[in-house]
Amino acid sequence: MGEHQGNLFEPQFNRSVKVQATDHRITANAGVLLLRDAEHRLGLFDSIAKNIRDPRRPDRIRYRIDELIRERTFAMAVVCSAQDDVDRLAHDPAFRASAWNRTGDKVADEPLASQPTQSRLISILARQQCNLEAV
Repeated sequence: MGEHQGNLFEPQFNRSVKVQATDHRITANAGVLLLRDAEHRLGLFDSIAKNIRDPRRPDRIRYRIDELIRERTFAMAVVCSAQDDVDRLAHDPAFRASAWNRTGDKVADEPLASQPTQSRLISILARQQCNLEAV
């Protein structure tokens, strides 16, 4: 016990993320990193996001559409389908690294979008026919 083990894998979406089997204190949602790596390879949410008409003011945007969609979808994938669950997941380090489409150390310190922000995402997607078609 306690011997050094190598990385299980290094995701392509963010090479600074290292997945190891020994550190159980970090997250209960490590599987979301595999989802993120697969999604990155497919480019799924980036392609959806570029076709979404975002009515928000650009100077007030903290979370981009692709990150919000990723956060919501991954929350459902880890059986946190209630919107209130995103407030808990917003502080999970593996979940943050998976949902953000940004690199660097700041990702580990920034919480994800709150439940009201996720509700606004649903509203943005549902209000306009072009956004429904994009999804």
